[in-house]
Amino acid sequence: MQVVILAGGLGTRLRPITEHIPKPMVPIHNRPFLDYLIVFLRDSGFTTFLLLVGHLRHKIISHFGDGKSLGVHISYAEETTPLGNGGALRAAFEQLDDVFLLLYGDTYLPIDYHDFTRCFLDSQKRAAVAVYRYRDSTDRGDDAAHNLCVDDEGLVIDFNQQGIASANAYVESGALALKKETVSLLPERHENSLGSVLFPALIAGRELQAYVTNKRFYDIGTPVRLQKAMDYFKVLQ
Repeated sequence: MQVVILAGGLGTRLRPITEHIPKPMVPIHNRPFLDYLIVFLRDSGFTTFLLLVGHLRHKIISHFGDGKSLGVHISYAEETTPLGNGGALRAAFEQLDDVFLLLYGDTYLPIDYHDFTRCFLDSQKRAAVAVYRYRDSTDRGDDAAHNLCVDDEGLVIDFNQQGIASANAYVESGALALKKETVSLLPERHENSLGSVLFPALIAGRELQAYVTNKRFYDIGTPVRLQKAMDYFKVLQ
């Protein structure tokens, strides 16, 4: 299955680091963060990647090239003006496979992606999202609040980036599975986000399956989260 990775954001909350380094390339113990993600997926059996690149994209392209050095195949969709993650995905429509994984280039989620895709395909929904519930306030730290609600059938029924207070609330964990046709819900050539456009449309049609995992995700969106990711990968080495 094709793996599409969103890797074009500006990384404003990590400045000044990201003024000269694209966020997915921020070094973690002398390796780019994105390297850990691609290698994990490769070792899980995924070998075809499409990177959606924008800010300082030449640094990502020059580092990974066609992916041969990692034993994978990498192609690129280049964003010349900021379109948001939804806009970047819509612009890459012609390069997408009929079914694909969509991951954030600044988030590492060590789940069984084959099980995730099976859950998605068995659901017969248009999309699936991996979700996680924080164990406590220490587990959350400064990470995003629980931002979606899941019903008893395993469907996402509400999404609010500012947070949801519910016994059935979870946080989006940085991994989705999608049918290509679903991407057509996003407007062409307009800046937009998955959260503001795609999620509401899928929820309204009861087409967003939740995949609940107890695996913690690690993102590098802020200095505090970056340090947490560094601590995690240090233990793995």
